[in-house]
Amino acid sequence: MIARKLRTLVTNPIGVYRKYGRALADLVGHSRLKQLGHDTLIAGRPDDAIPPVWSDLWYLYRQVRLRKPQVVLEFGSGCSTVIIAQALAENARDGQSPAPHIYSVDAMEEWLQATSALIPQALLPFCTLIYSELHEVERHGVLGFQHTQVPDVVPNFLYLDGPALTPERQVAVDVLDMEARLPADFFMVIDGRVRQCEYLRQTLTRRYRISDSAVLSHSTFELLPS
Repeated sequence: MIARKLRTLVTNPIGVYRKYGRALADLVGHSRLKQLGHDTLIAGRPDDAIPPVWSDLWYLYRQVRLRKPQVVLEFGSGCSTVIIAQALAENARDGQSPAPHIYSVDAMEEWLQATSALIPQALLPFCTLIYSELHEVERHGVLGFQHTQVPDVVPNFLYLDGPALTPERQVAVDVLDMEARLPADFFMVIDGRVRQCEYLRQTLTRRYRISDSAVLSHSTFELLPS
């Protein structure tokens, strides 16, 4: 057993680093959110819901608290919606004015209903859930999806974790339509979605600092001065 693990470490060190690094990050994220009492925010999820990824939730919470975005736009609702709303509420409590807000767009009504059931009364002023159907589109020669109902807002912070993709359509193009209006402090987190990241690297026209996290399996795009 030990010999096999050692061989795996030698032949696939990156895979081992990702596996155990992610496990450690999840433990740390859960511990930090539990210390704040925020783990209880997602305790009422349906039994068949996807388990929370604590490292992702902790990362999003910290980024929102640090960056203090006025408008957060999220594609794909869930535990992240509640945690981000909590961070926004704390920013408002600390004096951010006007009150910040998250708009969460989802193409699956059942996910929106499950998310809506999670949101405590105190966080309702900070979030809006939006159901949006999807259109099949082709942009820049690539097949993808586009949401039909995207709020007319200018986000400082965008979390891209939806919609559900298919083998034929592995990108969503909504970000392209808002790029020209993005503010100077724009920051985007893309959860996994390797093909989506490649697509945006090739099609976005403004300058970004792009970072990839092997442990957290996400990529970030931070707008740079022109």
